[in-house]
Amino acid sequence: MTQLYVRALEVVGRLLPIDLDLEPGRVHLIVGPNGAGKTTLLRALIGLLPEARGEVRHGDRVLDPGAHRRADVLGWLPQTSPIEAGLTASEVVATARFRFQEPLAAATTAARTALGSVGLAHCAGARVDRLSGGERQRVRLAALIAQATPWWLLDEPSNHLDPKVQLAVLDEIDRHAATGGVLLVTHDLLPIARWPTARVLGFEAGRCVLDLRADDRSLPDGLSRLFGVAMRREPGGAVVVDAGRR
Repeated sequence: MTQLYVRALEVVGRLLPIDLDLEPGRVHLIVGPNGAGKTTLLRALIGLLPEARGEVRHGDRVLDPGAHRRADVLGWLPQTSPIEAGLTASEVVATARFRFQEPLAAATTAARTALGSVGLAHCAGARVDRLSGGERQRVRLAALIAQATPWWLLDEPSNHLDPKVQLAVLDEIDRHAATGGVLLVTHDLLPIARWPTARVLGFEAGRCVLDLRADDRSLPDGLSRLFGVAMRREPGGAVVVDAGRR
């Protein structure tokens, strides 16, 4: 497993220079108020913002700019993304394997395996534009699995999903974090209880202002300052808004 290093990564007017050493084998939770720069960070890392400056390195290798050139290291799951009308779920997922230069049959087999891992094997031949919003999000997750990158960059991956499917998505993240690395943007603080050893990175106004383990005793106070609302730790480890305090 290989570390991901971020050096002086910035997007003028949106993200101040960021330096991070990101460890594989764990989940990194990126939290903060709306407009704090969380999604901008992921988009800059993946190479989707030509105006971004700085260096992204995977071990000793400096990643060339551009999403296609980083596709063997970084996989991205956005909150929403357009899916071309008329494509089947299997076809959408197979396109995520463009970097492998393999026969179509091999890509299709890998796509069907990935769809099965997210519980959508029965939808392989279905048109994606006719699936529900939650099913389309699971197709995107299957595409990420099929891309087979060591690092996942996830932006609110469980949005629009029912509780059972949310748990299935978190299970997939667990499996990936066992051998790779995960950066997860979330407004839902429940993952803090699920992953007590996760690293919580708090963003505000384009800066990383908080960097603590999820089980750190000072995390509720740090999140209270970050979000401007009182928070507390529950016995099970979850951090929640403290409705009795201001």
